[in-house]
Amino acid sequence: MKVHFGKVCGAVAVLSGLTVLPVSAARATGGSDRASDAVREGQTEFNDSQILGVTDADSGGQVEQANVALTRAKAEPVKTLAQKISKDHSDTRQKGMEVAKQLGISVTPSETSAEVQKNSAEKVMKLEKADAADFDRTYLKSQIDEHEDTLKLINKQLLPKASAPQVKALLTRMRDSVQQNLSMAHSTLDNLKKK
Repeated sequence: MKVHFGKVCGAVAVLSGLTVLPVSAARATGGSDRASDAVREGQTEFNDSQILGVTDADSGGQVEQANVALTRAKAEPVKTLAQKISKDHSDTRQKGMEVAKQLGISVTPSETSAEVQKNSAEKVMKLEKADAADFDRTYLKSQIDEHEDTLKLINKQLLPKASAPQVKALLTRMRDSVQQNLSMAHSTLDNLKKK
């Protein structure tokens, strides 16, 4: 599925709370739940501002999903994972803003960041409506898909296009954090299946 956003990117960014400044002022899962690989792979050119926009959109979505899990999850290990994801991605958002300020650039939306935001909003709605009895498994499976997609996005799209050392360092830290959260989601799901 190919999605064209044009002017919608700015509207989505404003509605979702992204800080969008003019560039001149210098700002992921299988099946229908997953962000469109066609859109992610379709955008082949990223600048550092757009890369920061994608990391901000991804991290903001992860925090929102974790907040749902913190109110709905039953198992303590699931709540612990949600707390870690929320903290890690909040830190990534903050560091992204600091990097933008250091570089004198803005955090800019793109087709990819708009698709990430749209996908995350859909996931939040699904998590809010998920069956209470199976919520923990639903959240964990969603996070596994999401973190796998984020790793692909970082490795295949964002890191190769990053130019500033600060942006590369942010992506490397984010990748490490996402990998840790992915491993923790897998082990938490495996332990739930044993019960």
